[in-house]
Amino acid sequence: MATLALTALQIALSYEGVREKGGNNCGPEIEMFQKSIGLEKGDPWCAAFVCFCIKEAAKNLGAKPKFEYGGSVYKLWTRNPGLQMSEPTENCIFLIDHGLSKAGTRIGHTGFCVGRNQSHTETLETMEGNTNAAGSRDGDGCYHKSREMAEFAKGYGFLKIA
Repeated sequence: MATLALTALQIALSYEGVREKGGNNCGPEIEMFQKSIGLEKGDPWCAAFVCFCIKEAAKNLGAKPKFEYGGSVYKLWTRNPGLQMSEPTENCIFLIDHGLSKAGTRIGHTGFCVGRNQSHTETLETMEGNTNAAGSRDGDGCYHKSREMAEFAKGYGFLKIA
């Protein structure tokens, strides 16, 4: 039986290779992600990517998620206290805290946890939007990545998709 979390991850993986077009945080797919959560063209979109995939999964399954959507990492974390976890499981999302911007707003990065790397358990396979090959929090597209577990120590933690 397909779960909301697995279906959302499968949708996310289908966007691997999507890249921004026409400027930073722009492009047809990127703007679709942004619009799904009420963001504007040009806004950072990692949280919008996560929310879009979960919304699409819910629609495909006819499910009403407990997961509360938000256009930023901070909003996702604070809106979902009952889904917070300190350790990752397959098919959850990660939330990394990058502190405050120059304007004083919280900044961070989020994406899907695919699972622990079987050959190197200190890494986590992820699927992310608005990153790049180097793992930036403001990149150029959707990437399937492998991140060191130490990177998540500066995060909020992990959220179940339910």
